[in-house]
Amino acid sequence: MRVSRFNLFFLLVACLFGSNLQAATTKPQVQPLEPESFDIGVDHVKVLQSAGSKLYLGTSDGFYILDTLTNDALLLDYDNGLISKSIHSVTQDPDGETIWLGTYGGGLVELVMKDGVPTTQIYNVRHGLNDSFVYDVEFDKAGNMWVATWSGANKISGDINKRANWTKYTVKSTNKGLSDDWVYAIEIDSKQRKWFGTEVGISLLDGEKWKKWDHNDGLGAGIDIVRKDVHDVKTALRGDHHETQIAAQTAPGANYNYNPNYVVSMELGPEENLWIGTWGGGLSFFNVGSETFTNYTTRDGLPSNFVLALEFDKDGVLWIGTIKGLASFDGKVIKQHYQYSGLLSRFVYSMIFSEDGSFWVGGRKGITRIPVTTHE
Repeated sequence: MRVSRFNLFFLLVACLFGSNLQAATTKPQVQPLEPESFDIGVDHVKVLQSAGSKLYLGTSDGFYILDTLTNDALLLDYDNGLISKSIHSVTQDPDGETIWLGTYGGGLVELVMKDGVPTTQIYNVRHGLNDSFVYDVEFDKAGNMWVATWSGANKISGDINKRANWTKYTVKSTNKGLSDDWVYAIEIDSKQRKWFGTEVGISLLDGEKWKKWDHNDGLGAGIDIVRKDVHDVKTALRGDHHETQIAAQTAPGANYNYNPNYVVSMELGPEENLWIGTWGGGLSFFNVGSETFTNYTTRDGLPSNFVLALEFDKDGVLWIGTIKGLASFDGKVIKQHYQYSGLLSRFVYSMIFSEDGSFWVGGRKGITRIPVTTHE
């Protein structure tokens, strides 16, 4: 076992703002931040979770447990038995002791810390997992685990070591109830309905009934609204899979840099309506009661129409991570919080509010801690 410990470098950055803000129908409002940034030398901090004084970082170079009181960190990677050190999801088990890691090609990892020593167990296709690429893990009220993979979703009920307790949900097995087998996000509401964010829209499993929505129903802004923003972004979707997916899209103008059906991030709001971050189609609000969408783009004040992360604070303000910085939305006004105001990276991949009143933002190279203030 290798334990890497280091003192994080404190980088206090002055709050600076440029005057070349992109013109929009609604003039963007920019609010200064007073952050402190920590460069931990990783390419991407993809997910953040918090538990007491501990901060969990899922990165492209392994899983970190950071003690925010001492600034010491424990790193888990190949030396701890991980097959992949690219971590895409971090979820705390209801038992309060186990942490579940979703990895890029390395399956589902069960992590237990005992006396400061990590023990890991990996679950993969041979155990019942649909795919070794895991993007999200959620638990319902009954204690069932739901797992999002690139080959559909899994539900694990009871003993995870018994293959019979694994249920598979795919486009085929659900008779096309699931929109797509490439599942990136799962949300479970108070009615125990399961929401799935995929590369071709969202799906709902309500008991045994399925329902789905996509751009044709209003998900994501149209290409005429976002054309300039998506045109200015370097192609990021590559590979045969994405080429096939784009070819199959029904959204007019869909290409590598614009896919309004592609659910990159998803969050249930305080009133249990759904907020969806899309790839080039902006931020989409889905009113669950009326089943209608409202879309927000750079015209409304977003830094970018590529929305990578979503997180609500205790006051119900939605914080929005994009490829061009951070924004917040109180339901009335979208305010931008740019890289120039102290964020370590303009790419905001992850966010979490910790118990000590800090707001943590993950991007390229490291993390930024922002003292929590109101949206005003």
